[in-house]
Amino acid sequence: AAVAAARAGHKRILITFDGADCPKCRTLDAVYAKKPALAALRDKNFVVLAARVAIEKLPAPGAPPHLYVLDENGSLINSESASKLEKDGVYDLDKIEFFLKAFGPPQK
Repeated sequence: AAVAAARAGHKRILITFDGADCPKCRTLDAVYAKKPALAALRDKNFVVLAARVAIEKLPAPGAPPHLYVLDENGSLINSESASKLEKDGVYDLDKIEFFLKAFGPPQK
């Protein structure tokens, strides 16, 4: 369903692997809730999914939150720890914005 939605919307797929008891996961969610412009950029460019179990076809995730970006055909483009979006242990808005732009679909 995510692949079909990505194709229809010319988007990529963003999967966040998180844990039920993951404080950093909830903090990342809160960043999007508090920064509507970032949430809008994410939602414009990605079909967003959350996963709590490893997905067999993807590389094993590191500590949560772990981010996967897939193209509109479901092929993996990027796999990285969300800790790369931090600066001094806090999510950095500029790094999140850069990630969303860098791994979003090509702009026409």
